[in-house]
Amino acid sequence: MKPSNKVNYTKINHYWQNATPSILGPYMMDGLGFPASAGQFRFQAECKIVKQLLQDQGINYNGLLDLGCGIGYWTEYFAQQFTKVTAVEASPPLFEAMVQRGSTYPNVNPVQGDVLLFEPSENYSMVF
Repeated sequence: MKPSNKVNYTKINHYWQNATPSILGPYMMDGLGFPASAGQFRFQAECKIVKQLLQDQGINYNGLLDLGCGIGYWTEYFAQQFTKVTAVEASPPLFEAMVQRGSTYPNVNPVQGDVLLFEPSENYSMVF
């Protein structure tokens, strides 16, 4: 039988509906024995790269759209720099973790929904 080249969204949705909020998840390290500190280390290393890219591109910091924001580490990072951050996440457990993480930032607009169906109603300086 020939393998299918189609994405099985049913399996993908099932996975994300049951995902466990963790810093390791976005780095595909969950369940492989990595400590949370490995995810933290990678996030900090990526922050340096993103900060440099933002400076190099001369981005204005009006609004950012964070698609597939997961548990909100990047949402929190960008909320400290942008005037408004719209964070979109479909997975209920990851969305709840992001809402909790972003609750101290009044400029975070959490949206629970599929990024493939999300229709922005405003312009953003950057999409992440």
